[in-house]
Amino acid sequence: MKKSEKITIKGTVRLIFDSGKIYEYENLVTDAGLSLLFDWLSLQNVNGISYVAIGTGTTSPSKSDTQLENETFRKAILSYEKNPSQDCITFIAYITSSDYTGDISELGLFGGDATETANTGTLFSRVVITPVTKTNDEGFVVEWKLTFSRGA
Repeated sequence: MKKSEKITIKGTVRLIFDSGKIYEYENLVTDAGLSLLFDWLSLQNVNGISYVAIGTGTTSPSKSDTQLENETFRKAILSYEKNPSQDCITFIAYITSSDYTGDISELGLFGGDATETANTGTLFSRVVITPVTKTNDEGFVVEWKLTFSRGA
């Protein structure tokens, strides 16, 4: 008898502004993101998740996405927190008041051969949100939490 298990990855993105405003969204893990995870698990020479990107695209996320629709800014992951008791890992980036000013309607989590250059690396996951305008008088934290669980 063949036994199989299903693993589910749930992504939650929180934008926490210096003013106290908090926005929270669920994201989609892409096919390319799953491929990156498979490469890492099979000991391929790949880098993990290393950048958060911001864009102004509005097209709904698709499993086949490989980049943001219109990437406008990218920031390296500042830190990450592993929480094995909750089966999750949270990637954290801080966008300062002077880093970026403008609209935000999509975000992506990038790894593999990602660099600070737009549209590089592997898009692990993507979310499209109701547009938020970031002004030059405050920064915000991006918390991108990935929770792993056994599926049914």
